[in-house]
Amino acid sequence: MWGLAVQSSLIAVICSAAMAVALLLRARKSIHLRFGAFSLSIGAYYMVGLLGRVFYESALVDHLSLVAGGMVVLAAGFFFDALLSDAGLALSRIRLVIRVGACVIVVMGLTPVATKFWVRAALMGFATLLLSLHAGNMWYQAGKMDNRADRMRLRYLTYAGLATLAMFLLDLLSAFYWAIPAIGGFAVSIYLYFILQTLLVSRLLDLHEVLGRAAVFAVLALTLAGIYGALIRWAGDRPGLFWFNTLAATSLTLILFDPLRSALERWAARLFFRKQVTFARQLRATGQELVRFVELAPAVSCVLDRLYESKRATCVSVYLLDPARWEFVLQAHRGPQPALVIGSKQYPVLFRHVLEDGSPLFRDNVQRQLLQNRRQGTAAPSLQNQWQLVEHEALLEGLVKVRADIVIPLQGPDSVVGFLSLQDDRVKEPYSKDEVAALVKLGEQLAVTVQNSQVVAVLKERDRLAALGEMSTGLAHEVRNPLAAIKGAAQTLDPTNLPQEEAELLHIIVDEVNRLNNVVKEFLEYARPFQALLTPVDLNDVVRKTLQLFQHDLPDTIELQVSLQENLPTVQGDAQQLRQVLLNLLINAKHAVGTKGLLRVRTQLLAADAQGNESDSNKVQLFVQDSGKGVPQHVREKIFIPFFTTKETGTGLGLSVCQRIIRHHRGRIDLHSSNDTGTTFLIELPAQL
Repeated sequence: MWGLAVQSSLIAVICSAAMAVALLLRARKSIHLRFGAFSLSIGAYYMVGLLGRVFYESALVDHLSLVAGGMVVLAAGFFFDALLSDAGLALSRIRLVIRVGACVIVVMGLTPVATKFWVRAALMGFATLLLSLHAGNMWYQAGKMDNRADRMRLRYLTYAGLATLAMFLLDLLSAFYWAIPAIGGFAVSIYLYFILQTLLVSRLLDLHEVLGRAAVFAVLALTLAGIYGALIRWAGDRPGLFWFNTLAATSLTLILFDPLRSALERWAARLFFRKQVTFARQLRATGQELVRFVELAPAVSCVLDRLYESKRATCVSVYLLDPARWEFVLQAHRGPQPALVIGSKQYPVLFRHVLEDGSPLFRDNVQRQLLQNRRQGTAAPSLQNQWQLVEHEALLEGLVKVRADIVIPLQGPDSVVGFLSLQDDRVKEPYSKDEVAALVKLGEQLAVTVQNSQVVAVLKERDRLAALGEMSTGLAHEVRNPLAAIKGAAQTLDPTNLPQEEAELLHIIVDEVNRLNNVVKEFLEYARPFQALLTPVDLNDVVRKTLQLFQHDLPDTIELQVSLQENLPTVQGDAQQLRQVLLNLLINAKHAVGTKGLLRVRTQLLAADAQGNESDSNKVQLFVQDSGKGVPQHVREKIFIPFFTTKETGTGLGLSVCQRIIRHHRGRIDLHSSNDTGTTFLIELPAQL
């Protein structure tokens, strides 16, 4: 009675019912309901098999076994169609053949011929053939998937299904009195658990996690069963001791369950997935190593080298947020070069996700969501679906540009300071959950290092400026006094009483003294600590007063166009320093156009966008544009560096001072230039609303 066949069938009945109920208690989506029907149909089939062991040569059992077998094929068809549909694969025409064949088996099971041996054998063989068609169709459809990791996961599911089907065939042969062990119930139970984990994880199938859970489940079940069995057997026929031992065994199980499961999971990971465990351990060691870094560049190099040398990434890169330009800028990379800049204008969806969401972003998840959006848009077009489709397409484009299978935001205590991107073209499996968790932890440590390096850089800059300020006092005394004496002595000479060449040399002396005096003045101004009284300022009023002063020196051959937006909000600033910045930009623009050209000055309010994105909202903008030849790329990169100049008589401090003033006003100054449109300086300041 309690032979291997009965035990195998009983295990299949219990596990199929338990897994169907467990999934339906968590969620009731369409695919979950179909899995419940598939699992319960398998349980019903094995229940009929148990009845056949009790009621020998029963005609009713013969009818029920064929009906239950046909229902298994039919339920399997509906479930695997939904699974392929969720994977973004088109449904095959073969499903119609399978469903018709399943209906034929059910109908034949209700006819009187179902009791004949050869009819039952033929129909069960036909059912096995239909289930094999399911597996073959799934393997074929998996080959159409663009994502390699998803393709391999689906094929793993196919291979496991074929192996289970082979075990199921042993049950059929055993049912027809062949001397073959009936172990198909055990195999079916494992396969159902395999599918259950597929539906519970966020991605299609994480083989690392599934195999780990299966091993843990098996060992945990055997261990707890041993504890129960030992205590219950000790009780024997004594009812009081039986209930006491049952309570003791249950309590012991509840106490040991969590620590035993954790220990078994670690053991299974080390045994079956040593590569992933080693990688996660290396990531944790790298995070601890980051603590000793103060400067940013060595820390970034350390992270990139460790990740690249681990053989788990063919391309790895680090991007850091530039608050002034409001974009992520590539700091360093290993492998093929990704995009240099990910900004709110070039790739707004990826930029917004990293900055606002702060959670890891998986490329395979985005691809799957994109396929689902396209399929839903074809079936039932809607405005929301079209918007989601555009969002996912833009997000995927950004991931392709940064060469990322996974993006890990560098989440600091207050905000995101950058992100880490990894891509691996060599492995078939994506990053496991343990690896992702270790990457997130490494990203948090790198974010702390980035913020610490920024604080150190600010302190170094403060010390440098303090030393520069102390030195400037002595410089003013040591340089200005001799300059004043030289200029005074030169001016006492009368050029009219000197030969022409000597008179020209006298003028050169005076001009050079004035130029050196101007250099000292600007140097002192740059080195002096920022001091300003910030009050509400009308930027349009600043522009008007500056233009009144500037227009006196503007030749008639240069046209000046002014466009000021009315009712512009005020900004918090120092009007005198803002006029100094604007005047400096206008003088540079006049030099850029030469003797003839066009200057444009424009103000506007950049309001919040339609999505309410506050990154570019409520800023007052000032544009100073010229029609000159533009600034070469190699000059643009250095234009705000102190003492860098392309003018023969320039000091190289004008734009540096302008940038310093604007930054202290919590704004930004930017440069856009080309040979066709000239040069445009953009100043953005926070508006007071």
